[in-house]
Amino acid sequence: MKVKIFIYILFFFINSFAEDVFNEFKWLNDSYGFIEEYDTRSAPIIGKRAGCYPIGNGFVFGSLGIYNPINTIDFICGPVYDAPFFGQEKVDFFVNNEKIKFFKQSIRWVKDADIVVSNLVNDKVSFETIDFVPPQVKSLVRIFIIRNISNEDLNNIKVVFKYPNLRFKSIEVLNSTEDLFLKQNNGNNFKFYRIGFVNQPDEFDLSIRDEISFYLNLKSKESISNIRYLAIDTNEKNLEETVQLVKTQNKSLLAKTKEWWTNWLKGTVKIESSDEKVSYLVETQKMILKCQQSHTGGFSPMNGYSYTWIRDNNGPVLYMLRIGKFKEAKDVLDFYYNYALKTGFVASSSRVDVSFLEKENSNIDWSKMGVDIAEVPSWLVKQHWWYYTYTGDLGLLKSRFPYLKRCLMGQKITKDGKLYFQTDETYMWTLQSRTYNLVKYPNYYLGLNSYSVDSAFEWVAACENLATVAKLTGDDKEYEELMKKSNFVRESINKYFWLEKEEYFAPALSIFNQPYYVPHANVGLNPIWVGYSNEDERVKKSLDTHLKYLLKDNFMMKTTPNIEIFTGMIPGMLLYNLTFLSSPLAEKAYESLIKCASPSGDFFELYDGKGECWVVPSWGDGCYGRVRPWEGGINTDSLLFYLSGFLPDGSDEVKIKPNLPSSMKYFRLKDIKFKDLKFDLYVREERSDYIKRFYEIINTGDKNVRIMLDITIPNSKIINLNIDGYESPLDNLKISKELQPNGAFKVDVSYEKLDKETKITHKVFKLPINYYPKSDIVLLTVKDRNMYYSLANEKKVVAIDAELPLTVSDINNAIYDDKNKVIKTKMLIFGPKVFSIGPINWKSYDFWYSDEMSKVFKKYMEGGGIILVMSGATNSREGYEIRPKWLIKLLNGGVWSISKKSGKIVPSDDYTETTLTKVEIDSIRMGEEANEKKHNVKIYKQVDGKGIVLANSTLNGRRWKGFYECEVNTEVGFQHTVVVTAPSNSNYKELNLEVKKDRSFVNMGLVDKKVSKELVELSFNIPVQYITNKKTIIRLSSKKPQIVMSTDSMIVYKLKVVGKSPLAELIGFKQNQIVGICYNTLTYNNMVAPLRIVGNKNYAGLVMKDVGNGIFIKTQLSYSNIKNMINTLLNNEIRAKVIKYLKKR
Repeated sequence: MKVKIFIYILFFFINSFAEDVFNEFKWLNDSYGFIEEYDTRSAPIIGKRAGCYPIGNGFVFGSLGIYNPINTIDFICGPVYDAPFFGQEKVDFFVNNEKIKFFKQSIRWVKDADIVVSNLVNDKVSFETIDFVPPQVKSLVRIFIIRNISNEDLNNIKVVFKYPNLRFKSIEVLNSTEDLFLKQNNGNNFKFYRIGFVNQPDEFDLSIRDEISFYLNLKSKESISNIRYLAIDTNEKNLEETVQLVKTQNKSLLAKTKEWWTNWLKGTVKIESSDEKVSYLVETQKMILKCQQSHTGGFSPMNGYSYTWIRDNNGPVLYMLRIGKFKEAKDVLDFYYNYALKTGFVASSSRVDVSFLEKENSNIDWSKMGVDIAEVPSWLVKQHWWYYTYTGDLGLLKSRFPYLKRCLMGQKITKDGKLYFQTDETYMWTLQSRTYNLVKYPNYYLGLNSYSVDSAFEWVAACENLATVAKLTGDDKEYEELMKKSNFVRESINKYFWLEKEEYFAPALSIFNQPYYVPHANVGLNPIWVGYSNEDERVKKSLDTHLKYLLKDNFMMKTTPNIEIFTGMIPGMLLYNLTFLSSPLAEKAYESLIKCASPSGDFFELYDGKGECWVVPSWGDGCYGRVRPWEGGINTDSLLFYLSGFLPDGSDEVKIKPNLPSSMKYFRLKDIKFKDLKFDLYVREERSDYIKRFYEIINTGDKNVRIMLDITIPNSKIINLNIDGYESPLDNLKISKELQPNGAFKVDVSYEKLDKETKITHKVFKLPINYYPKSDIVLLTVKDRNMYYSLANEKKVVAIDAELPLTVSDINNAIYDDKNKVIKTKMLIFGPKVFSIGPINWKSYDFWYSDEMSKVFKKYMEGGGIILVMSGATNSREGYEIRPKWLIKLLNGGVWSISKKSGKIVPSDDYTETTLTKVEIDSIRMGEEANEKKHNVKIYKQVDGKGIVLANSTLNGRRWKGFYECEVNTEVGFQHTVVVTAPSNSNYKELNLEVKKDRSFVNMGLVDKKVSKELVELSFNIPVQYITNKKTIIRLSSKKPQIVMSTDSMIVYKLKVVGKSPLAELIGFKQNQIVGICYNTLTYNNMVAPLRIVGNKNYAGLVMKDVGNGIFIKTQLSYSNIKNMINTLLNNEIRAKVIKYLKKR
């Protein structure tokens, strides 16, 4: 039964309030000249084309504009910019129980403030809202006005504020008659929400958990107004204080919000131009970025992510520096520096609700700071360098030099100077993982485990910047050292990644140094953008090649030759590159960039080939990855770089090379900041038979400033030059002048456009054909080099990295000689996770399920080849194993499935019962001196003395570091298992067990673990060949030598195994021995299983099937378990016997 809560308090039914608020705050009527309007009867709101209008104050956030109705607020978050999100707020209207549809809708920014005004109208009612977040107040605030615009009285109007996401979130509704009071689990604490009205309605309904509704009657032309608050906090008392503050100060908070933004914007570069859209983008981006800066310093991508990300701060840092907000940029640098001090590592992303204590961990040893494998730490160095070039604050970089150096030296660089991908690059993980199953193969995606030229570009650029800092601070030795390392990586780039014939840098190398012959937009644009090399001719050639392959006629750039979707910073990076090179194509890139901005001025995470927002179709229409700080910052920074030509380089001279696009008559940039200097730049043109361009530069600061103006105009011929009214020769187009405070100089040039072609010359990309020699084995592998090196010690092996953009022809060329119609290799091995679709190798259904693939398999096996398929990927992060229908047909109905059953694998057939008996033959009780002495225990790299005895009351073990070595009883001719017990709260996941064989130790694989509340039991298998005496030396070690380990006991078991199979013996497995362990065994039909779980014949570790003159094998066993089988089957005589055996079955 529905229960209504009636609260009889005056509901502000004041007709004049709406007029009062817009009259009292007349600035509410000011806009940038752009109002986004819809008539949904003829033009529905399409999210990917609509603007997104964020509001936030560093604590609380929400965004409007991309849903119907247009004032729906999404991605509500607080009281800090950390997930979980609260979700949406949506308002519905009913008149006489009939839902009203608002067909006329509009939304706009209030000029110079992060305040959004929207209006919904139909033939009866209008609903106008003013949304904002007051400074330092943890609440979204909405002033709303409801008007009866009809000529009739309207009764029984129901207004519903809905929160649909509450249905899907673990949010508890708390008791309240005043407002909607909610509690959300937030990990270690809770988020509390209160949603209500400053003046409560007469009929106020809280009976439905995910909405607030009220009822009203309106006479013709009558209006009512109120203020909705949505307060968020982790403390109930603070939450109550916020609610009372909003109720007390109500609409005065609007004035305070405007005042705050007015003061903040005062210190920024202002643009005036004949193109209002450009001015709009420059101004609105300030608010779009600033409202997403957390109160702790980092910028957060709030439409879908939250937290703060190092690489995502590139755009905001650049743009804040560009517009003169140096403090905001430094806040980012301080946040990550303090975070590293606090945690001892550089996090790619982190929560923003971090409190930093003064001088916290100030004695940190930076040489031991943890950093990402690649890419991300380089951005911290670049961000500091950008900050220095604008501010001249060398002291900051000097004081943080050890930290910044560790950011570079802590990255993983190979002996030959190659770096890896970090793998979370937007163009890699975000773009590739979201699109690979939606686009046609080949997609030319980059492998997650490959070497990255992009990371190398960034590392070199950052290293040379840091070397310059060393030089400027007088440390010549450090400078030489850093430049030597930079040159080493640069030489590696040229040696391994430069494709001389193709004239571009390969974006990646496989783990076997096979180049990715793929032009890639992000990688092709990065060298110039990141500052890798300004003069390198290879860089310019590479850019030119990328443009020919990837740039479309609409000047949208494809990511790869087959992928039209591109990341949101590509327009800005393209414009930057072409501006830097003074290319006549820059103007078209400028026009393309402007087209990529939404009606609100926001930029997206991903775009389609038309320049519209792209989101995974199932995620919603343009709702995700909006108002992006990274992409928006880079794009608008590049826009201002194009217009002003101003790019600080660390020197004291202001160097500018302005551009004025043909669509713009003039622009003026006011209060450009550089160090402690300030100046204005004014550029305009008069256009007739020839063009006359006027430059004026004014020193608006209080110190002298030296300006170097480059008046080179792309694709033009200068006819006449005047400086301060005097005609000047044309032999020098770079004019340098020192201006005193309030001083100015004027230049005008007359020029004519040259009739040069400014279109790009397109090239069609063709993937090179790969040819391979004859071999014993062709190994397709992902990530795993060790398997190749092991096989190649004894056999001729062709290794192919399956992450490469392979075609079916590549596999065919490696295994079959079409000319002579014979196989080229005896065995084709699909290594672990290769025979899969998904991110592990970016292979799609198109690749595996094609008719061409089935034909390759068929002719190869009919020719006598062996195909071995190892375990596939099994999770969404990597992908899933495939089993094409054509393969089942080829196997004549033979089929397998992956089970969740695990167990020890032994030779087995349908006739012999398999058993396993464990017999304890020795044990060590760690920490007991007599017992350890009996087993000749030695602890190397001790924690303290002979190792520390554990203080846990339930254990009597040891803490140790390095190696715990002992001598145990064993029995020759039997396999053994060693079970180690350790505290369940210890670092047991890092534990290894090694057995001494001859003069070295061999690592034994973990075969099982059992975890209880206090203890964990780890089982290690020792094969029979390692037991050669009655006494065997074994030792425990850590995968990470610096980690302190805790262990309690060790029990040694002799294993008695019964398990036989003639086929298993034929292919190289010993009878009555454990082969290995499978965690996901196979069920099968119409296949032969010579290896199965001990005691259970229904689950196999390996199954086989004859096909033509060849053999197909599927196994879940590891390579170490089947290595002998692989070598055995390469013997022609044995292979013939196996085929004969299988055909009989």
